[in-house]
Amino acid sequence: AIDRMLPALTRLMAVDERSRKIIWMRAFGVSWWKIGDRFGRSERTVQRWYDDAIAAIGRRWPNCS
Repeated sequence: AIDRMLPALTRLMAVDERSRKIIWMRAFGVSWWKIGDRFGRSERTVQRWYDDAIAAIGRRWPNCS
């Protein structure tokens, strides 16, 4: 598990701190509305931030799985 975790953490460094927090919160099952409340934004806004962050990681490492 640690062998898979290290590359994942490295990939997270491709995005800003806010995006990392959102990705971690979603990974732990936090709902969109709770994330939106935490950042003072709508659910849709934080979903868009999440999608943008995942896309940025995908562009930097297109072949990661």
